[in-house]
Amino acid sequence: MKNLINLIPVLVLLLMTGSVSAKKYNLEYHFKPGQSVLYHLDLKQNNTYIFQGIGEKNRIHLTFDLHVEVADKTKEGNIILNISIPMMVCDFFSGEQSISRINTRENTKEAGMLRRMINQDMVVEISTKGKVSVKKGLESFIQEMDISHSMKGILLYTFSKQGITELAHYLFPEYPDIKLQANDGWQTASRYFGSKNQKITTNYVLTEVGDALKIKSADYIENQKTTLNLSGSEFKLNLMGSSDSSIEIDSKTGWLKTNKVEIKQISEDKSVELITNLKISK
Repeated sequence: MKNLINLIPVLVLLLMTGSVSAKKYNLEYHFKPGQSVLYHLDLKQNNTYIFQGIGEKNRIHLTFDLHVEVADKTKEGNIILNISIPMMVCDFFSGEQSISRINTRENTKEAGMLRRMINQDMVVEISTKGKVSVKKGLESFIQEMDISHSMKGILLYTFSKQGITELAHYLFPEYPDIKLQANDGWQTASRYFGSKNQKITTNYVLTEVGDALKIKSADYIENQKTTLNLSGSEFKLNLMGSSDSSIEIDSKTGWLKTNKVEIKQISEDKSVELITNLKISK
């Protein structure tokens, strides 16, 4: 059996008991050093907020690639990943009007600033069950950029240690310690990247097993005090929310194939509403 385990193909980990519907699966990550994968991410965030009685809307659109490489394994069996960004395009809209666009492949001052992030390693450690610990983000590169306050804010929001923790949550669903069969569910708790003190609880359901594992997940974001910086304005408020994800994992390799996520957040006083759509594809 051990000779068959490479990336722990999920179907190899069947506990062959009872009828087909009663098969049990032990879900784990066992990637090997040197293996790598390239993902494309499309992230859209629509913000609506009221400041001093005036309602405003802005929209942020990031498209970027993530190169994920298995760098090492710890003596405990955890996996060390180097994650880098080969390319990125950032669009910032006020209402429907584009006010800033940066493409790392273009020869502009802003693109030159953004290229400081390109191919810089973010370091993430994950357990075989998908528990994430981010060792290095891109805060130092982003803080030095001479770009708009709003653009800098969304980059920090996404590629700081907290942001990468949340991205890793969508790349590597956290698996339970128990064996599962189709339609079983489990729950995990992690930190939410929008605030250091705002917790997110995730409920998963294994809906289908075949060439791809299909998983549904739903997040509940607790109502807690947080601080947001939107378009140069600081908001201190109680923020709550939820999200839904449709996940597909390659059963033969263990790598994510696709994940479609929608995150909705709203403040208790309804002065701020954030809607984020994220699509990850291999």
